[in-house]
Amino acid sequence: MYLQGDLSGWDLSSQNLTWSTIYGDNLNGLDLTGADLRSARFLDRVTYDEVRAATITDNAISPDGRVDGLHVQNGGSMRVSDFNPYRDDHLFLRGEHEVWRPGPTAILVGEELAAAPQGELRLEFADPVWESTITFEPGIPVTLAGTLNLSLTAASAPRSLVGSTYRLFDWSGVAPTGGFDRVVSDHGAVWDLDRLYTTGEVTLLTAAPEPAGWLIAAGALWLFTARARGRVRGPGMCTLKPTSSL
Repeated sequence: MYLQGDLSGWDLSSQNLTWSTIYGDNLNGLDLTGADLRSARFLDRVTYDEVRAATITDNAISPDGRVDGLHVQNGGSMRVSDFNPYRDDHLFLRGEHEVWRPGPTAILVGEELAAAPQGELRLEFADPVWESTITFEPGIPVTLAGTLNLSLTAASAPRSLVGSTYRLFDWSGVAPTGGFDRVVSDHGAVWDLDRLYTTGEVTLLTAAPEPAGWLIAAGALWLFTARARGRVRGPGMCTLKPTSSL
């Protein structure tokens, strides 16, 4: 994504801006609340500190993966998407050679993490590899509550992810208090959460097939049954009738 011109007052909150190039004549009041800016670039020699001075960056994930205080407030939601640091459409030239421009993977939370009882931390999974583990500066306070939403994105085939283990958190150096009040998911997903508060890992056990899959399977079953009972006629088919006894 390439953003340029007068960006003052724009609302880019909660947007996935990874790998974006941002060149704004005016960034005053730009709302980047909760936006994911990993590997984003600000042109015209603008530093991220200068961006923060002019914009709203609460809960924003900075280009280097850092979040200066993660606060999931009552009624609010913080979305963390999967991040691939080696996308093949983000190469750059060094001399005559095309090389990777790798970005940060893990998210580093500084200052504190505070999740309120009516807030939601939403993690979105698109493939079997999770590149967005949440880590912490040693010794910071970590308070857990509210909803942990483990979401299988529309881009994924949920059943293909069954058996995948994701490390959501690296609790090294911190001693969390509390816990999530509820863990929810979509696509009929069932998760093994036994290691969530130890190693920070969860494993997807089951997921419902896509709606299209259900329709195809149901249609095939109906057609097979109807043919067997002689209720469907069409090209190359005939109605089955009981034969008379000899």
